[in-house]
Amino acid sequence: MPKILGPVPADKWEREVRRQLLKQLPDNWTVICNVSWALKNERGFVRDGEADFVVLVPDLGLVVVEVKGSVSVRVGDDGVWYRREDHRGRSKEVALRESPPEQANRNIHTITSIIKQDLLIGEYGHFPGLHAFLVVYPNGSIDGSVDLYDPSTIAIKSNMHMLGQKIKRALLARGQ
Repeated sequence: MPKILGPVPADKWEREVRRQLLKQLPDNWTVICNVSWALKNERGFVRDGEADFVVLVPDLGLVVVEVKGSVSVRVGDDGVWYRREDHRGRSKEVALRESPPEQANRNIHTITSIIKQDLLIGEYGHFPGLHAFLVVYPNGSIDGSVDLYDPSTIAIKSNMHMLGQKIKRALLARGQ
């Protein structure tokens, strides 16, 4: 069983992913739940962010895991991501302001930047290990074209039994 740090998530689907991570990951891995920050950006404005999980994989690196509870997500021909919302018996699609992979990608770069600063590596230095993201839909699937995202970056309901493998593949897909 991996080491788990941080609070048990309030969200049902984040709790399910946490449960699967506990069940599937090796003992020497560490999972940090609900990593949040409020930092100045390059323009000097404070912006906040949050990663559902950060998974530390010894001798490889780290993976940000972003969990989305939507049952149905569609990527339009225009590349816009939509989620289905059911309200009072009616279903409608809502365009997302930012795609979940974009959010996870932004978060991984913020986290690795913070770590590089702490290690005094500098903005243009290399992060000491691999880093990747994985967007997980534990309750659903994605319809439409996700050609812009490698399969190693997304897990859906049918992949829940192999989250540990998906996390490792996400890292190894990044190369050296």
